[in-house]
Amino acid sequence: MAKIEAIFDACLLNLETGATIEESLKGHAAEQAEIAPLLQIAAALKSLAMPVPAREEQSLQAARSTFLAAAKTARDAEPVQDEVALEESLAMLAGGATADECLATFPKNAVELRSSLGVIEALQAAAEPVPERPAAQIAS
Repeated sequence: MAKIEAIFDACLLNLETGATIEESLKGHAAEQAEIAPLLQIAAALKSLAMPVPAREEQSLQAARSTFLAAAKTARDAEPVQDEVALEESLAMLAGGATADECLATFPKNAVELRSSLGVIEALQAAAEPVPERPAAQIAS
């Protein structure tokens, strides 16, 4: 089987360089019946393939803008549950984001999130360790 595969690969390379199917099969008469149909399919597929037209940077930018606008519309159209928004906001806060950044990420949930995020930020600030005072200052 490996021999047939190697012959087929060699014939495909010949086709890529412009050789015909018959020219590619020359010297492989014993395998011709098995490989010829595969080469015909490969040649047909190659003839169908069209190169992708080059696009100008301006049209690429327009396509990107259109895609991003559609993605934003799709994201905004799908409401996020308050619990999910809160969980994701907690993860964002743990990563260093501010409450305002969380609210900007979930604008449709801002009313519900605002008070919860305010409490969470206050708890985080209160949980910060108090700096140690020198022993002399404590004794006095």
